[in-house]
Amino acid sequence: MVINWSNFAIQNLKDFLEITKIYSPMEYVNNLFNFTNHLIDNNNLGKHILDFNSYQIRQVIYEKHKILYSVVGNEIRILALIHASQDYNKAFKKLIKELFLK
Repeated sequence: MVINWSNFAIQNLKDFLEITKIYSPMEYVNNLFNFTNHLIDNNNLGKHILDFNSYQIRQVIYEKHKILYSVVGNEIRILALIHASQDYNKAFKKLIKELFLK
């Protein structure tokens, strides 16, 4: 299993880092990546939230981020990071539009 981050998820993380006021943003990022690495051993860890096209979208929570991902073959694809301060429904609709309706 390998973990790949979508461009959308990477942009979500960059946006968060631009506005965050946490003490050590790089430590947070490292811990976030370490957390997602646990999906390699247990890729069904997250709650199943939606089937869309060939994607089964799952969600895990790390601190104040909802991490949306899917498993396709031997790849765990991190689709999006949604911070608790964001409107979840709006962010989810943007994810679907960005990744699947282009």
